[in-house]
Amino acid sequence: MKRNFIPRFIEKQYLNKRYKGKFQAVTLFMDIVGFTSMTETLMNYGKEGAEVLSEIINETFESAINSIYLNNGWILSFAGDAFTAVFTGKKVLNSISSAIEIRDLFKDLKIKTKFREFKFNVRIGLSFGLVKWRIISDRKQSLFYFFGEGLDQCSDSEHHCKPGEIIIDKNLKKLIRTGIKTKGKKQGFFSVTEIIKKIPKTTPRKRKDISRSVLKKFVPPAILNLKQIGEFRDIVSVFISFTFGEKKDQFDNNIIDLITLKVQQYGGYLNKIDFGDKGGVILVVFGAPLACEKAKKRALEFALSIKENITGKNKIRFGIASGVVYSGIIGSKERAEYTIMGEVVNLTARFMMKAKWGEIYFDEEIFQDIKNDFKINYIGVQKFKGFKKGIKVYKVIKETKDIKQSFTGKMIGRQAELIKLIKYLKPIRANKFGGLVYIDGQAGIGKSRLVDEFRKSLPTSKFKWLYMPCNAILKQSFNPFIYFLRNYFKQDEDNSSNTNRKNFEKEFKKLIKSIKNKPLQDELLRTKSFIAALLNIFWESYIYSQLDAKAKYENTLFSVKNFIKAIIKNGSSLICVGKSRYSSAC
Repeated sequence: MKRNFIPRFIEKQYLNKRYKGKFQAVTLFMDIVGFTSMTETLMNYGKEGAEVLSEIINETFESAINSIYLNNGWILSFAGDAFTAVFTGKKVLNSISSAIEIRDLFKDLKIKTKFREFKFNVRIGLSFGLVKWRIISDRKQSLFYFFGEGLDQCSDSEHHCKPGEIIIDKNLKKLIRTGIKTKGKKQGFFSVTEIIKKIPKTTPRKRKDISRSVLKKFVPPAILNLKQIGEFRDIVSVFISFTFGEKKDQFDNNIIDLITLKVQQYGGYLNKIDFGDKGGVILVVFGAPLACEKAKKRALEFALSIKENITGKNKIRFGIASGVVYSGIIGSKERAEYTIMGEVVNLTARFMMKAKWGEIYFDEEIFQDIKNDFKINYIGVQKFKGFKKGIKVYKVIKETKDIKQSFTGKMIGRQAELIKLIKYLKPIRANKFGGLVYIDGQAGIGKSRLVDEFRKSLPTSKFKWLYMPCNAILKQSFNPFIYFLRNYFKQDEDNSSNTNRKNFEKEFKKLIKSIKNKPLQDELLRTKSFIAALLNIFWESYIYSQLDAKAKYENTLFSVKNFIKAIIKNGSSLICVGKSRYSSAC
């Protein structure tokens, strides 16, 4: 079934190569009451529960979406069991007519299922103001988002709603001349009681599908090709909050560029970007729409990696939680999105808002899974809105360093393999290239112990060992070399960026002085900025910043090769050791 996963407005702007703009509109925020509790209940019934949930969600959403479009509005975005819509221009009567229709659809709505009966209601807030939009065009996944006072204000109106109520603010009230009855509330908000003048419906137009080529730019294949509408999945959700300056249309794009890059590297799915009166918020999911290994560890490494790279006046904080959610497509053919729903998502958002700037909060379930891999502080039991019981909260400080193993006692059962390894050194002893030795096998069978015995069997004066473990999670070029370089140049996330830069300069100068080969020394100095860039140290005046991606990659290869040459002194031979989950190489 074809669905419009992005607004037709965004498709039009993208095809016209317009990537930012603004317009005045009546804005509407609708939140359905009762969906989260229904989701938590139906989780107990597995696949059958997911099918029932999908049917209810899409039936109720479709009616509300149809009302928006038949009243000349359109949907900007979804947020779980809520959506935001706009009526461009000053279509006050259209917007309130639609709001009343949606309110009446949900008034005392009860849906019977084979499991139990569920009750629903709706809260609707409206305003009028400026809406701004942006498109981030990217080769892997393009993104779009809307922001501005108009959206902040309709969300604020909804916060003043009781279930079954429609609230407008003073900005929209000023535009009402006749035809709508309201009742005043505190703080400049008004409850809509009746619409006198009925608005004729527009003639239902033939739905226009977003072109597949455009959808592919914005929506991952795993969602476009999704056969199952909805399911329950075990996921890790990450909410990221960040500041973007006093003027909301002049925030630092580098933050979003950084986050999107890290999402790709760590194998997550960037589900949503949202901008409100308190800053920017991004939702990233690990485990949906595609499953991934070590999702909890992956999520924490992802958050720490972003935090480490935030510079200047920018601020960032994280909430992370794990558990089962409903994941799937919500909406209708006219407008749909892939989303996740459930208490886990709500808890993630609460963690994010509770954390101080620069902090990463997470839950007990994640703690039990990763407690040996990270330095962690226990915050304590905290109370959160929407949760009856207190929740244990933890704060991650940094990842525990991957310390090289040391062994005691005599090695048993690997003598034959050790003799083979020693024989493989014959070319190296003759000053020839020794090639690659790859040791493969399941975890725990003694690969690391074998390599350690091999190392001990060689004279330290003639062989130099470099330890370069592979990160099985991070999708990043050169990550084994980065590990080694961080240790060599004394880089630490606990240091300030200035301290790390000084440490790099100091160790680099020592290395240059130790090189007797003048051409190699000159080449290392020329490619210094490429080594530094692997450690997130940059200088605008250096050659690295002046090259395109391909040239950067090729020069980085040369710089790493020359660096390894430089650290081999006094005619010693070099053995590099790498390690992944099931193999070692030397």
